[in-house]
Amino acid sequence: MLFNLSITDNMDNNQLIKELKVIPNLYGICPFCEGDFKIADAFLFDSLCKFPDVAREICKKYQDELKQKIEELSKKKISVKDAEQKAINVGLGTIVEDVLPAYQKFPFNICDCRGLFEPIDIIVFNGLTQGNVDHITFLEMKYANSQLKPQQRRIRNAVREKRVEYGVI
Repeated sequence: MLFNLSITDNMDNNQLIKELKVIPNLYGICPFCEGDFKIADAFLFDSLCKFPDVAREICKKYQDELKQKIEELSKKKISVKDAEQKAINVGLGTIVEDVLPAYQKFPFNICDCRGLFEPIDIIVFNGLTQGNVDHITFLEMKYANSQLKPQQRRIRNAVREKRVEYGVI
């Protein structure tokens, strides 16, 4: 089907848009989704002139949605970064717990230490290697700003309150 579209050199964009909208069954293709649409039903405007209010509202809506998505991605990035840092701290903490007793400035005799690692890292039998245990230390090693777990706090409180016994089975 042929259409008579009279385009002139001095025709402005608004006149061209009017001419295109009256052509029956004229379709365009969306550059984003590649779907076709009827030109007569489309909201067309000259983007070189002042944007119509409807176009401004649509642009504002898309800008707001984009800003929100950027904020959400930023939060996810931060939470992933936090989780990654916690995993590193836990891994380093575990390594430190295993290696620290061999460190020269470790305040206990390494031979007096016994590793439990869970729920308490080390029990130190102070003086065991000299044949005289003068006291026992429950030692929990923490890396950076890590906190005691609830179970570890309960053990600490029991020791502080002298709720400790010795048993033989």
